Amino acid sequence: MRLLLVSIALGFASLTLPWWTFIVIARGTLSMEFHLFLWGVLRSGLPTSFPIDWWSYIALALVVLSIGFSLLGYLSLGSGRSNGKKLVAISGISAIGGYVFFFINLLFEFSTLDSYVHGNWTTYPLFRDHPISAFNIRVSHYYDLVISIFEFLSVGFWMALVSSVCLWIVLYRLHRNRKSNLTKPTSQG
Repeated sequence: MRLLLVSIALGFASLTLPWWTFIVIARGTLSMEFHLFLWGVLRSGLPTSFPIDWWSYIALALVVLSIGFSLLGYLSLGSGRSNGKKLVAISGISAIGGYVFFFINLLFEFSTLDSYVHGNWTTYPLFRDHPISAFNIRVSHYYDLVISIFEFLSVGFWMALVSSVCLWIVLYRLHRNRKSNLTKPTSQG
């Protein structure tokens, strides 16, 4: 049961942290920083028209549903109701759905980033030949300027994934305990 509380806490914490980060360093100084949260974007050096689409909000909804079902499952298991295991299972499924949905849409949406921000020296024509990805470190040359680019799934994504693994461990333990309770001989007195 404590692991379920850890999972709930990690899920809540992951909502406050960035899920993907993009950093550009030119001439040894930070030129652009972009943090994608499920609820929005924190950025510096990017055009204001940078899109955050519907898919981020769907991933947010799935993660919030997962946290809600985890909390309900915890309360249900604590009070001895039989539907707690089902709630934890639904929570795990919605959590995995949110992470997979986020990751796939991140790859598809940001692979066409340069079409959204024409004219910005850090994205056009630099990214025309280099699509954005979930994990990438590269050095590009723009005329005589050397630009280092770092892009990666950030701490919020990984924390949410650990939260989901904790949910599945809890579910496994609940299933194992149920099987052992069914196979225990009962004493007839």
